Amino acid sequence: IIISAEAVNDGINLSWNKPKNASEIIGYNIYRSTRSGKQSNTPITDFPIVGTSYTDKNIDNNQTYYYILKAVYKDKTLGEPTAEVSVESNFGKTIVLQVGSKYMHVNGKKIEIDPGKGTEVVIKNGRTFLPIRALIENMGGEVEWNQSEQKVSLYLNKHKIYLWIGNKTAKVDGVNKETDVEPYISATNRTMLPLRFIIENFDCEVDWDGLTQKVTIKTN
Repeated sequence: IIISAEAVNDGINLSWNKPKNASEIIGYNIYRSTRSGKQSNTPITDFPIVGTSYTDKNIDNNQTYYYILKAVYKDKTLGEPTAEVSVESNFGKTIVLQVGSKYMHVNGKKIEIDPGKGTEVVIKNGRTFLPIRALIENMGGEVEWNQSEQKVSLYLNKHKIYLWIGNKTAKVDGVNKETDVEPYISATNRTMLPLRFIIENFDCEVDWDGLTQKVTIKTN
């Protein structure tokens, strides 16, 4: 039996093949540890897993886990352990911003939106604006600024977004798209970009709470 592991949004997905003597097997036990070769003698479920896949959701984010699997036979004996497989969990991130605040919370950690500048999230023309660099970098992306073109380039995963100051036409993955508000330079000389347009075009979730003026972003 060969077991494989993959980090998914809600945990770690484990899958394996059926051996030739599968008719004698009633299920499978999975054993987990955070150190190689140190799996507990107690399986992660209190029942043999039927089928050839299981998602382990009882885990911490950004932690490497080591798994082995044993077949459970009809006479309740256990098969030999599989070769160990390891994987690092990665649930993505939840980022919360508040209009009027100079901080964001990334998976609960308080971080300045515009480090050292004190710039706050603002509403202008009915849209949420902020300096975007720290946010995008905390999402795992990159930001570039071209002074001569007044152009901001944003990169996250396989996506590319280009915006220009004072221009409602953006370019998303090579295709022109119209924003309903244009990027601008603030009175304090900060580059302010429209949040929702960027986050949605990066295929991330964004929720707006009008009562609290709070924005919640969930990355994949």
